[in-house]
Amino acid sequence: MLVPAVLRKKENDKKRGIRLSLHLTAIAFSVPVSELEASTRRKAPVALARQVAMYLVHVTLGMNLTHVGRAFGRDRSTASHACQHIEELRDDLQFDRLLECLEHTLKTLVTQPRPYMHLRCARDLSLASSLGGTRIADMRRAREGSI
Repeated sequence: MLVPAVLRKKENDKKRGIRLSLHLTAIAFSVPVSELEASTRRKAPVALARQVAMYLVHVTLGMNLTHVGRAFGRDRSTASHACQHIEELRDDLQFDRLLECLEHTLKTLVTQPRPYMHLRCARDLSLASSLGGTRIADMRRAREGSI
């Protein structure tokens, strides 16, 4: 089995956690990591994926919002908004399940000595494919009462 390079790197847990969060989110939302790391604004699906990555780093790794913002090239208020937005979206059960799997997977990858042997939720990341642009737009319209 080939081990992704991000799993082999020797970094401190926080830096490694940030990189893993970016890669997990990129896989789950079918977005290139380079788009998540971009310093400029992107379209809604990329912005949502970046917000999820920020949320994962804050909640799973316990990093404060100032450090989360810096890690993603944003400020603290942007990281705070991202976390609040994702918390609101967790009312959708399918989205909530995806986040639970991402949280569990990130925690496992950061804490286990051979994390790729313990991935419980890897198959559930395929749920993200149903959260493509139209699904996210549907969620937003439903929340605003348009549907």
